[in-house]
Amino acid sequence: MNVVTVYARLYADCLGKTFKGIRKNAWTLLLPMGLVFVAGLAGAVFGGLLGPLAGIALSLLLDALYSAYLYFVADVVRDTRANIKEFQQALGAYFFSIMNVLFVVYLTNLVLGYALAGNPNGWVIRLGVWLVETVLLSAVPEVLYQRGTYGMQSLLESVKFVQENWIEWFLPQGLVLGGLYAVGVPMLGSDLGLGMILAPVSLLGGALLHVFMVFRGHLFDALATTSHRQRMFRYRGLKA
Repeated sequence: MNVVTVYARLYADCLGKTFKGIRKNAWTLLLPMGLVFVAGLAGAVFGGLLGPLAGIALSLLLDALYSAYLYFVADVVRDTRANIKEFQQALGAYFFSIMNVLFVVYLTNLVLGYALAGNPNGWVIRLGVWLVETVLLSAVPEVLYQRGTYGMQSLLESVKFVQENWIEWFLPQGLVLGGLYAVGVPMLGSDLGLGMILAPVSLLGGALLHVFMVFRGHLFDALATTSHRQRMFRYRGLKA
């Protein structure tokens, strides 16, 4: 059986599960734009305040909002009914998990910054480290709500997953992100007024982002719970 055909079927299966979950929870398509609006409003409010406490408060709020988003994404991925009435509970569901991960990354980058303070090529090394972090830690959101890990364990789980499944994980995501970039950039550079396209682009972009995140959740689950051999056996008998 052709490997390309098998993985095309796997991706199609994940996409089918994505649309099934979103049909049951269509209101969650508005979540990204709604949370971004709240974050932007909070940034404007806290931005007018002085002192480090304003920055800390804003960071904690953004942490809580991202926790809420992961909470509802997890519901969609599990194909359960997401309830907006659980929003308060969602704010704290992954709050400390996210905080622990960010704290570990912050400390690592802080130590690296001090170590490279006198190095004229330090910015190149920092850029390289950032790129490596972006790749190896790309599965952290899925690890948080599917594995329930904390701190360094979340980072290690993401690194292990990416090392074992990097082609299968990044190939469909690269195609999707490339397509969105190809469509979005011409729209933003068109002759239409920015105000005329910003709202619909933001709404559509948020909805597509949500579909993308749910798809990632299903893809992570499919890859993390099976081996390549198991996938070949499972999907080779499916109809195209």
